[in-house]
Amino acid sequence: MDFINLLAGQLGVEPEKAQALAGSVIGGVQRAVADREDEGVARELGDAIPELSSWKDRAASLLGGDEEEDEG
Repeated sequence: MDFINLLAGQLGVEPEKAQALAGSVIGGVQRAVADREDEGVARELGDAIPELSSWKDRAASLLGGDEEEDEG
């Protein structure tokens, strides 16, 4: 079972909402790391989670925010 399906099951939400949650939370962590550490560490986080970009897009779509302000 992948992370999104596990998260969706634990929260009792659709996978699309779990993707939005993951994109929002992990994207926020990525932005905080970029602000406080350096861009390279934030980029490594994005590289380690290839789906992160699409999860952040889903968050922006469902939550109406700009989750793509920093690709990292």
